[in-house]
Amino acid sequence: METLFRYNWAVREDWYRWCEDLSEEELLQNRTGGMGSILHTFFILLM
Repeated sequence: METLFRYNWAVREDWYRWCEDLSEEELLQNRTGGMGSILHTFFILLM
């Protein structure tokens, strides 16, 4: 279980680092396959 937790935490950090390189426009652009935009999807997942 701890291995899964560490993996999920590492993937989360990778996503945050990747998002730091995106513009606000890219983060807010509507997309298919999620909850709308990347930023909106992150907020929904964190709730």
